[in-house]
Amino acid sequence: SWTGPVRVNDDPSALDNSVPVMAVAADGCPYAWWFDYQDTPTGANPYGTRSQVYLSRSVDGGDTWDSPVQITDGARQNWTAVSPQAYSSELGSMVPAGERLHLIWTDARNSGISATQGQDVYTTSFATGFQITACTPGTTVMPGDDVAIEVTIQNDNPLFANDYTVTLTDTEGWTMPPDDHVSAGPEG
Repeated sequence: SWTGPVRVNDDPSALDNSVPVMAVAADGCPYAWWFDYQDTPTGANPYGTRSQVYLSRSVDGGDTWDSPVQITDGARQNWTAVSPQAYSSELGSMVPAGERLHLIWTDARNSGISATQGQDVYTTSFATGFQITACTPGTTVMPGDDVAIEVTIQNDNPLFANDYTVTLTDTEGWTMPPDDHVSAGPEG
């Protein structure tokens, strides 16, 4: 059965948002991007005049969404200026490839021609995974020895913080020490 609708964007509902695109990245999380008009200057028409690409992520299968992150570098007039006959797939897409998530969109920031001509294609990508660095492999520990174990978890995602649960076990399956929770901010 379908779940009820969940709002992804967080700007005031009087502002326009359009052409949402969704993909599941290598980290197992769904990501969504869309053209968002929340940065339209006060007094300007918020419907179709100035937009930016915003991105959000859900870590619980879409029940809740992280605060959206701005992807593009500034709202501009005719940012999404496209012909009314354009198909959504002509405006942009998002594709996971390995540990990276790639976004692509049309953009009329350099158009001096008209509101329906002169679009360019832009793309960006970012890592969604993490890296674990541990002590030297093959280290032998004798009974009664104390060993300091150093583990580094690096969040490679530059946009969203991640939480990790760390469990160490020995060859007999004993957990040592009890599970520990680690939080890592973007790229940290």
